[in-house]
Amino acid sequence: MLGKGTFGQVTLTDGVAVKTPRRGQSLASEYETLRAINRLLPEHPHLVRVLGYEKSTESLRMEFLENHQPMNKIAWDTIQETEKRRYYRQLKRTVADLHDIGYAHHDIAPRNLMIDRSKRSLRLIDFGKAHSFRGDLGYACIREDRQAVKRIRDYLGL
Repeated sequence: MLGKGTFGQVTLTDGVAVKTPRRGQSLASEYETLRAINRLLPEHPHLVRVLGYEKSTESLRMEFLENHQPMNKIAWDTIQETEKRRYYRQLKRTVADLHDIGYAHHDIAPRNLMIDRSKRSLRLIDFGKAHSFRGDLGYACIREDRQAVKRIRDYLGL
C-alpha cells in the first residue's frame, strides 16, 4: 500500500498507482478533472499524470512516482534553505499554471506534495477537490490556493 486516507487507499499494481475509494464513493470527477488538466498542461513536470479510470471498481490509475516521499514525511530541519526554496518555487509555478488554465486545486497541503530529493523535484497529487472556475468565482479559488501555498512556505520555514 502506498497510502491511505479518508477517501480510500492507493496501491501499487503493475507499476501503476491505483487509487480506490471507500465503498459508495466515486473517483469519476477526479479522473475527468485530472484528465482535462493533463490535456491542457501535457508533460507538466510537477503534476501527477492520470493513466485511466476503471468504472467497475471506481479506481483511478495514475503514474507511480518512484523515489518520491510526501512532504509531511521529510525532516525539513535537515534540508538546506536553497533546496526548500527550489520546492517552494516549483509549487508556486505549478499553482500559477493551474490557475492560468482555469483550475484550482483546493487541497494544497504537505500530504499532497510528493518530493523526489534525488532530482530535487516536487509533484502535486490528489485532485479530488480540484475543479475548473470562471469569472468571479475564480478570484476566491485563486485566493484560497495562494493562501495554501503561503502555508507551505511557512511549513518549510522560509
